[in-house]
Amino acid sequence: MAILTTALVNAWTDKDRLNLTTLDNDLESQIASQVIAQASQAFDTSSWISEATTPMLIKSVMAMMYVGRKYQNRNIDAVDDITFYGSKLIQDAEALLNNIISGLIVLKDTTNTVVPMSTSSKISYEPIESNPAFSMEMIF
Repeated sequence: MAILTTALVNAWTDKDRLNLTTLDNDLESQIASQVIAQASQAFDTSSWISEATTPMLIKSVMAMMYVGRKYQNRNIDAVDDITFYGSKLIQDAEALLNNIISGLIVLKDTTNTVVPMSTSSKISYEPIESNPAFSMEMIF
């Protein structure tokens, strides 16, 4: 499953410190699998099998995670600006993915059409009067 390209990934790098000419296929595959598995909670991801069919925001999440891991791996023994940047990229990617899954950010496909959320993934609960959503006891 080749979803990322060096151009997508290098958009997140500092060219003076990390300029990737090839991608680690195993790392890319792991990240892609994890991101797609999480996104499948809210979307039909069955067609997200290549760079051409995966939505740009999802590719951005994957690229951010990829670069973050690469920076962390390069500086595994040091805590410096690069390691911090790598960790920050991963955190930002996770937040972006969570916002996409929750519907706070609209996901568009490669043709700029809104990707509908899966109806099977939506949770709805309408409490009835005899079954309140929560109860609270107050003691003074």
